[in-house]
Amino acid sequence: MFLTHDELEELTDSPRKGRQIEWLMDHGVRFVTSLSGRPKVLQAEVERVMLGGSRKEKQQPNFDQLNG
Repeated sequence: MFLTHDELEELTDSPRKGRQIEWLMDHGVRFVTSLSGRPKVLQAEVERVMLGGSRKEKQQPNFDQLNG
């Protein structure tokens, strides 16, 4: 699920959506924006970042597996 407005404000130390987006980008936290421009962040994404995970690069298919 997504972080609440209060949780997002606590994470970024800002109630302003522009500053929240800036903070999220600076810290490598993936997010989407709502129609009102507010950042939406999954709880799992925050856990990934806080535990030191990195962004997964786009995976390429392993065609060797098809050739058995």
